[in-house]
Amino acid sequence: MAEKVADLSKLDTEVKVKKTRASKPKVKTGCQTCKIRRVKCDETKPSCLRCVRFGHQCDGYSNKSPSKPGLSSKSSRTLVPKSPTQSPLSPATSHLNAFSPISSCTTTKLYPSPPRNLFQNQHESEAFQTFCTRTSYQLSSAFSSDLWTRLMVQACETDPSIRHAVIAIGALNLTAPLPGPDSSVGTLKHNFAFRQYSKALCLLRRDVAGGMCDLRTTLIACLLFYCFESFHGYHELAISQVYSGLKLIREWTTSYYKPDDSGRRRTRIGSEDPYTVEEDILRAFSNLEIQVMTYADGRSREAHEHYRHIGQETIDDMPPIFGSLQESRAVLELVIRRSMHWLRSTMRLQNFSTPSGSPNGSPTWGEASDSHPFSLFFDVDPTFEERLETMKEYERWDDAFRPLLNRSRSRSAPEEDFLLASTLRLHWLSGYLSIASNNSYSSLVNNGRFTTELEELVGISRILLGRGEELGNGGFVFDMQIIVPLMTVGWIYRHRALRSEAIELLLRSPRKEGVWDGIVVGKIMAWLARIEEEGLDDEASEDEDYVPEWAAARCIKMSFDTERREASVSCLQPVRGSPSGEEVRREAIIPW
Repeated sequence: MAEKVADLSKLDTEVKVKKTRASKPKVKTGCQTCKIRRVKCDETKPSCLRCVRFGHQCDGYSNKSPSKPGLSSKSSRTLVPKSPTQSPLSPATSHLNAFSPISSCTTTKLYPSPPRNLFQNQHESEAFQTFCTRTSYQLSSAFSSDLWTRLMVQACETDPSIRHAVIAIGALNLTAPLPGPDSSVGTLKHNFAFRQYSKALCLLRRDVAGGMCDLRTTLIACLLFYCFESFHGYHELAISQVYSGLKLIREWTTSYYKPDDSGRRRTRIGSEDPYTVEEDILRAFSNLEIQVMTYADGRSREAHEHYRHIGQETIDDMPPIFGSLQESRAVLELVIRRSMHWLRSTMRLQNFSTPSGSPNGSPTWGEASDSHPFSLFFDVDPTFEERLETMKEYERWDDAFRPLLNRSRSRSAPEEDFLLASTLRLHWLSGYLSIASNNSYSSLVNNGRFTTELEELVGISRILLGRGEELGNGGFVFDMQIIVPLMTVGWIYRHRALRSEAIELLLRSPRKEGVWDGIVVGKIMAWLARIEEEGLDDEASEDEDYVPEWAAARCIKMSFDTERREASVSCLQPVRGSPSGEEVRREAIIPW
């Protein structure tokens, strides 16, 4: 910023000394759009004729008196209140997510909001303020990332597409997992949000076509579009935004590294150029990639085979003990992402969405075949050497994380550390147990080998969910938190008692984590438990902890109708007592 200011000051000096311009003096009071595009504005009000003539949206005029370039850095400096209680944003902490706790002794940073004249009406201004004071904290990650509370807000001042996307999300009530009565389809608030979203899409397309959109702006827009689409249940469109962002990131990162002797590119965790794209933006896409791989993924096995080797040097250099929760989180995300790519590269990972196709070149997700039995998530050959290596990566991380986990569970540890460490432990359990399962159901159960870990997973989920209920949180959140881990209990291992607890947790507190809807997952899991446990008590099997192999359903398929708000579920289940292994198809329509 200092370099840009210096360049502007130098240019201004040259103009005054050389006096090469014989026309009118340089104008600094034009409309915001012309300023951003660096073209001369005719200053016609309310909208300048230049914007109207070329089809651009005029963002209005600034009421602030023009200041010297050298003083611009002062107006954008960070404001820090004397104490947290004096912060104007302190009431918003009541809306914070339980998974993004803020210590009471942490100083809250305040950042200047875009000037009011950037908004065309009071509705836009109010929606933007709602995003700043409530929605941004609802979307914040477990480690209080600045992505939503700072970077998004600052980007609104210079980019109209980001500003309209933020206004669109701010107009929604994300504290509810689905649009409420005041923002449902056809209401004024719903129409207003979609108009703002349409403006954001049109402006971004215009800027991309005109070569005026940089990588950072495009990535931020993809994140905002993902939130808007996934909140409304348009999961395929949301996932296509993730793929678009990942493609841009990988094209950008490949320019920094050359392949080694084995043909692989040596990469590292984090941004290659933080001045171009911040770490928080890349981390958000890293988390989203894991999320969409648990839901649906249309990329080829060859692509997953390539991606699963990324970050090998970081795994090799994993410390014996992590120094901080932030360090352990970064490595765990890498371990989970690599394991998911490995699963996708070695077998048919079950897709939860089966559309016939998707627009704009986004991938098409295939359906499972009835002739090839596999669990809901995947089939894993337990003899795979790669499977053993993947489990070793999880176990190495667990050993390095154990001291931090024990410290966070001590009585003297802050609650913030306890919740963050518990979240990491929950995601480790979910990933490790998924890899540990395989296509042999008997060895999967293995006389309760992982029962202790499953009990811990459900217990942590209950604690985190209870903390969220105490704070009055719920609704839509950006990151994966408890839904996918609870699916590990109910759909992969199918422990009868623990599955009942998982269903109760999912249905007790309505929430949406990205593309995953807790209510929908809970209802489908309850249907699966009902058909698998039919008649078990009549045959004196009530003492069995796990669903027996002869009753377990397989080839589970799901499709979702967002307009009708219902899920179509089907599976194959063995016919009880059939000597030939005959199976029957079970189907259901589950509304939500």
